[in-house]
Amino acid sequence: MKNFVRFIITSTRYKKNNNFELNCIANMDETPIFFDMVGALTIDCHGAQSVPICTTGNDKNQLTYVLGIFADGTKLPPVVIFKGKRKPKGQYPPGLVVKMQKNGWMDENLMKDWLETIWLQRAENVSQKKSLLILDSFVGHLTQSVKHKCQETNTVLGVIPGGLTTIGCKYQQTIQRQTS
Repeated sequence: MKNFVRFIITSTRYKKNNNFELNCIANMDETPIFFDMVGALTIDCHGAQSVPICTTGNDKNQLTYVLGIFADGTKLPPVVIFKGKRKPKGQYPPGLVVKMQKNGWMDENLMKDWLETIWLQRAENVSQKKSLLILDSFVGHLTQSVKHKCQETNTVLGVIPGGLTTIGCKYQQTIQRQTS
């Protein structure tokens, strides 16, 4: 954790040398969303031997939601990753990017795709500048091919150590206040 904090403070303290402007420092993360959220609490008559739980049958099905935000508050287009090969039918909100993956979560290939289709598609003048992208230590973020893609796109990776994602986000908020 100390190394991560040192890296972030050094990167932002010397942002003039690194050309990190607030619109070039971002955090991206994924979160699973389950189709059927079965609760942990049941209510029945005292002494009941079993309590039936009604579900939709989708308690194991999920999608992954990918969100990104810059230190200046600008949000990146959200991405939804569905499980499977074919995009589910239906209408999606404008600006929502829908991707498919065998298991329904981010992997190395989708990470490279995200860098190409979301990260590089931000404003032309910003995407050419050196940027800092803060990610958690998920394996799919840290492969050689992802690191190489980041180098190609003039992006420095800031990796939050395992179990410290919420602390990393707090540091990003602190950075935003200090540089404003």
